[in-house]
Amino acid sequence: MLRREQRALLHIRDEKLRDLGGLLVELYRRGSFREDLLAQGCAELVGIDARLAEIDDLLHVNRQVPHCTCGTPVLRGSHFCPNCGRLLDPPASAEDTVIVRG
Repeated sequence: MLRREQRALLHIRDEKLRDLGGLLVELYRRGSFREDLLAQGCAELVGIDARLAEIDDLLHVNRQVPHCTCGTPVLRGSHFCPNCGRLLDPPASAEDTVIVRG
């Protein structure tokens, strides 16, 4: 049950990240930033990340908070550092690993 919720939250988180990025670009094009919309989207993402951390704890998965090479902590699943903008290496997961048996 928790793993199903975890997968669903990861999917929702990816969609919200794309939506937030699209919103930011559209606001930039129009030359008007709506901080309330951006803050709401960020708050939703932080809430999802907090629930994912709770699920990890419940599943006894001890993971450290990921950090960029510049030392800044980053949200799980982030592709870029919020401090320096570096592209982050994607974490290896069991779903991404292909096992070839011979």
